[in-house]
Amino acid sequence: MDKLSRFIKKLDDTNTRVGKAIQTVEDGVGYAQDLAKHYNNIAEWCGLPQVPRLFLKKEK
Repeated sequence: MDKLSRFIKKLDDTNTRVGKAIQTVEDGVGYAQDLAKHYNNIAEWCGLPQVPRLFLKKEK
């Protein structure tokens, strides 16, 4: 249980390899969502399929 607890704490620490990997994945997802939003703006005018809103960032 102690090892699991330490691993979970490392997930939040961006100075560890695991933390850096998690942060990179989160950033990549954000970039993909931004790209999909811009794609949808163009796709609707060209008759192309759109990325479902479920997969996009929630607007604040």
